[in-house]
Amino acid sequence: MKYFSKKDFYSSVAFLLIGFLIVLLNLAWLIPTIGTMRHQISENEVEIVKRSQSEIEFFLDNQTANLTLPALFLNPDLGHPDNKAIVEKILNNPYFNKASLFDKNGRELFRADRFATVLETALENLSEKQEFITVINSGLPFFGDIRFTETLEPLSVVAVPVYFVRGEVAGVLSAELNIRALFSSLDSIRSVSGGHVYVVDKNGDLIFHRDPSLVLQQTNRSSLKIVDDILSGKEDLAVSDDDSYTYENEKKEKVLAAGGLIKETGWAVVFEEPKRIAMAPIEKIKLFALVVAFLGALILIVLNKLNRNLLNSKKELERAFNGAKRLADGQSVVALLGQKALGNSNIIDLMNETVKEVSQVLGTEYVKILELEPDGKNFILRAGVGWKAGFVGQALISAGTESQAGYTLLSEKPVVVKDLTKEKRFNAPALLKEHNVKAGMSVIIQGSDRPFGVLGVHTSLERTFSEADINFIQSVANVLSEAIERKKSEEIVKNNAEELGTMNKFMIGRELKMIELKAEIEELKKASGGTAAAL
Repeated sequence: MKYFSKKDFYSSVAFLLIGFLIVLLNLAWLIPTIGTMRHQISENEVEIVKRSQSEIEFFLDNQTANLTLPALFLNPDLGHPDNKAIVEKILNNPYFNKASLFDKNGRELFRADRFATVLETALENLSEKQEFITVINSGLPFFGDIRFTETLEPLSVVAVPVYFVRGEVAGVLSAELNIRALFSSLDSIRSVSGGHVYVVDKNGDLIFHRDPSLVLQQTNRSSLKIVDDILSGKEDLAVSDDDSYTYENEKKEKVLAAGGLIKETGWAVVFEEPKRIAMAPIEKIKLFALVVAFLGALILIVLNKLNRNLLNSKKELERAFNGAKRLADGQSVVALLGQKALGNSNIIDLMNETVKEVSQVLGTEYVKILELEPDGKNFILRAGVGWKAGFVGQALISAGTESQAGYTLLSEKPVVVKDLTKEKRFNAPALLKEHNVKAGMSVIIQGSDRPFGVLGVHTSLERTFSEADINFIQSVANVLSEAIERKKSEEIVKNNAEELGTMNKFMIGRELKMIELKAEIEELKKASGGTAAAL
């Protein structure tokens, strides 16, 4: 039997320690990176929930204002014929189907109906209806439950108090409200992951969903933790950085969720997105770390065997060492770029730093990031190192088989060139010829709906690139892809937030104008009263 010598034992221990160190290095960047990315996912969910809340609140506030304004012009004698015309004008708002004026005893005085002729005998007493009781007792606007017509139109009731003396409700002005437009705007709120918004009422019943059949079936979601937490008042804004709000949807698909409360109505608005897609960037990072750990372990095994049997050649030792060093450097660079991509909103700065780091790790003279132009015919050299002055930001390269980049786009996989002068798959573009490029490799930088462009490295010397080198630049390209798509999402959220801010300023101005108008009306009433007394 053959036993290990002391030298073999110490060598094996050394390689085990190196392997353990590689695992620790992986964990050192993997754990905080995953935590940061998971938090970013939650932050994106919160932004969509807030946008949905704003859409609903803006719509409801707007319709309340559209009903409150006519109330300011009612004759104090609620039964006066002039008030009938005011009630009828309410239907100028396309969202209102019916409008009614009630006195403080609940007696309906006037009614306007968009779809039917109103007879005096059809007027009702509303004194026992919830909307009347709530408005009379609270002096606040009321929003009723959602109901659906035979044509699947979602309707609700909005009612506002009528005041002539501060603090004393003289009557109630109500209208039947069609909220189809609100649901259409909510349906347009989607995320790049395929996530969508749905709404439940205060009982947990679905009142809006992208699948109308679930609404018509009166699906109840109060058993979901996120819905229960919102409706019960535990959370006004429910979101988590873990799996607290993860569940299976109606398609048996695992989803992540976040939600918020609509205080005016007691509704809960929930955003859900497929967990598989939302967590894909994190899974890619985990997979990359696993691949790196596996490759590291594989290299250690190979090196250990060579150390015991074949490491008599100094040249082979240096080659193995350099390969392992490049792999470790590549891992560190990808981790660094991944972290900077999360915190750096300037994509150009990230690109400039990326090309410098890739050049240092691979030891290549030239690195380029090409962005595919909108027409798809050419690339533009967006960032690079090693190229002559004036090329970066200006040089155009064909996206067809006239270039390595174009061939990479068409082949949809990494392209490696050992000797460009012998290449038969595509032609050498002017950019590479002018810089005497001989070898290189390139990979696609993916986008959500089409490729963003190509990441390429080149050298003026003949060179064979390894699988590890290809994996490295592919990982870098993946980091760039995630950063670019995240930037697009952030810009969409920012633009929507600015639009909502503008709308809110408009509504505030409108409310102030209403207050001023009401004050002027009061002054005119006082003036009219004084003139009458003088006479």
